[in-house]
Formats: sequence, structure tokens, C-alpha cells
Amino acid sequence: MIMGSLAHGRSTINDVSGAFVGKMTSTTENIAAFGPVIEFAGDTCVIDGGDYRTPGNVIDVDDSGTTLQFLLGVVAATPGWTVFTGNQSLRRRPMKSLLDSLSALGVRCHSAQGDGTAPIIVQGGGFAGGETEISGFISQWLSGVLICAPLSRDGVTVRVTDTLREKPYIDMTLQMLDTFGIEYDASGAPDVYVVPGGQTYKPANLTIPGDFCVASVPMVAAAITPGSDITLRNLDMTSIHPEKRIVDIMMEMGADLTIDAAANTIRVRGSKPMHGIDIDVTHSPDLVPILSVLGCFAEGTTRIVNGEHVRYKESDRIASMMELVKIGARITERPDGLDIVGIDGYRGSATLDAYLDHRVATALSVAGLQGDQEITVARAENFVMSYPEFVSDMNGLGASLSIEEG
Repeated sequence: MIMGSLAHGRSTINDVSGAFVGKMTSTTENIAAFGPVIEFAGDTCVIDGGDYRTPGNVIDVDDSGTTLQFLLGVVAATPGWTVFTGNQSLRRRPMKSLLDSLSALGVRCHSAQGDGTAPIIVQGGGFAGGETEISGFISQWLSGVLICAPLSRDGVTVRVTDTLREKPYIDMTLQMLDTFGIEYDASGAPDVYVVPGGQTYKPANLTIPGDFCVASVPMVAAAITPGSDITLRNLDMTSIHPEKRIVDIMMEMGADLTIDAAANTIRVRGSKPMHGIDIDVTHSPDLVPILSVLGCFAEGTTRIVNGEHVRYKESDRIASMMELVKIGARITERPDGLDIVGIDGYRGSATLDAYLDHRVATALSVAGLQGDQEITVARAENFVMSYPEFVSDMNGLGASLSIEEG
């Protein structure tokens, strides 16, 4: 959406999954503050983009770190000053590597606290570009540099200083740069990327396939519920989306999945026992909450490994999933992940804390379906960020979920 808003002209995004079309997300509202006009019509988002103007107020991204990290460099090409802030969770998230990388390119950006966290102040007016370095610990840092690089005067060469995590997300960023007519050289990837400056984003029309991370929620719910049988549509098995890995993980664990690649469907039945495996989440960190629930219903031990970066999402998602211990889960926390010993169901009534994290909220709710008593998931309202139809979809499949206004 950000690339479409930078393009001079009209871009359309058809969202077959309905994940964001029809509702004003944080990203949409914040982009509109810079002048682009964004409208929704059915399953289509229409963006009339162009040069950004100085916003009339502070930009509050709430807890959308992706929005902030993608916009930081972009607004350096905008007149005036831009001030970014967010909720308490976002203001704890580290961004020093991104700020240092942008500063080396001539972007004048500063953390108000001096520690690399929001609020962040960016002075516009353009930036030169040049050579810079960045950590690969969080993929959005590198994506943020790549998105703003075409707007630089002299172009950008960015070197990744350590192991690039979440690499499929960088591949998706490059794919979108292709779509919007941006030239780059990724022949040195994953270590070096070169983007010529003075470029202009071009309008494009694209279709967003079904979101595998969203799909993982009903997929796991079905796999852990005996007698269930659901079919998910609009899931493109040729997608490079990193969370597509949920399909391979579930099949390796023994879940009953039937894939029809031609029809873009996946059928999941809760008819087979599953077994624990080791799961490396280096490149698919957003699956950790729902994988934690899946592991609880697999025989033996499931180990989630190489997930240090998962602690810096909307919440510390490794620590957040320890909430399941309150209802009988056998989980041990490690610095880089979790050891989960399978159980046959949750026991007792409890209130679980989702820590205002949308993926934790949906995962804990799915876990609650397997309890013997009512379970309350508190601070769960942000589930709408990634899956606005979660409650209605799950109830349509036979679950019993309700929303209580706090």
C-alpha cells in the first residue's frame, strides 16, 4: 500500500482474502495523512498516489511497527518535519539499527529518547543516499531502507551486517518493487542490495492472495479438533509468503491435510494424531503463537528454535505464549524459543492475557476451544489488525466465541 501511495497515478489492490479491504487500518490512516487518497470499493482498494506533503499532526502508528519502519525513510523525501509515535508496546521496540542506517544515507532522523525507540522525528527535504549497513535481525529494517532508496538522490547500497532473518519478507519487498517499476540489483543478496536513486514509483494493479498466517489459525483449530473438516480457499501454493511454511510443518507433524494446488484450496481434518518436531522459525516468526498451540496437541515434544527476534514483535511472543501454562500446558521458555510437551486438552477456567498482540489473541482463543471450561482472553481487541473476521469465521465453523466490551 505504501508503494502504491508513492506512485503518481491510480493503483488498485484486489484483496481476495478480505484481510484489510473494507476497514481503515493504521497504515491506511497514516498514509492518508500525507495526502494520498485511499478508498475501498467491495474487495478493492483504490489508491490515488503522488508526492507526499507535510502531515498536519503527529503520526500515531499505534502498534504497527511495520508502518513506522516503512515510512521513516520515505518521509525524508517529504517537505517539513514528521513526528512518529505509537502505543506503549511500540515505543519499547528497538529501531536503532534502522535509524543509524538511514542517518548514514543523509536522512535526518532522531529518537526523542535518544535510545532508538519512538517517538521519532524525521526532517524532510530529500536525502542523498550512498552506502550504509544494517542488521538483518528484523527484516522490516532492511525493507524500510529498500523502500525509500529509490527516492534518494544518488542511490543506495546497503550491506547486511549479520544473518538475515525473515528473508522471505525481503523477497516479498523486492517482488513489490518489481511490481511498481523500481530497478535494483540483488545479485549480492542476502548480503548486499543496490538501488539506483532518482526513481519514481509507477502505478500498478495487483491482487493479494489469501494470507497463510491468517489461514494458519483455522487450520490449527481444525487439526486439533477431532471430527472437524474444513476447506480454505484462495491459498496460492506458489506464493513466496514465509508463513506458507505452516503447511509443511503441519504435514510433518502428521496432520490430515489435502492440498489442491490447481484450485488453491487446503482441506484440514481433525482425524489424525500428530507428533512433535523441531521447528526453526528464523524465517517465519509470525507463526510462533499458533505453532505453540499446535505443539500442545502433538504427542511428544515440539521445540520452537531460533526465535530470538520473536521477542520484538507486538509483544514478546515467546513470553506471551507462556500464558497457556495457566490452563495446563506444559511449556518451558528458552531464550530463543519454547519446549512444548503435548497434552490431551486444557483444564480449568482462567483469564489469559493477549498483551494487545493480535496474533497472540487469536492463538490463545483457539487454545481455549479445547478447554473443559470457559476461558477468557483479555486485552485481545487487536485481533482485528490481522484477522477482522476471526470471531465470525470461527463461530461459522462451529466454535463458540463472544466479544465482551471492556
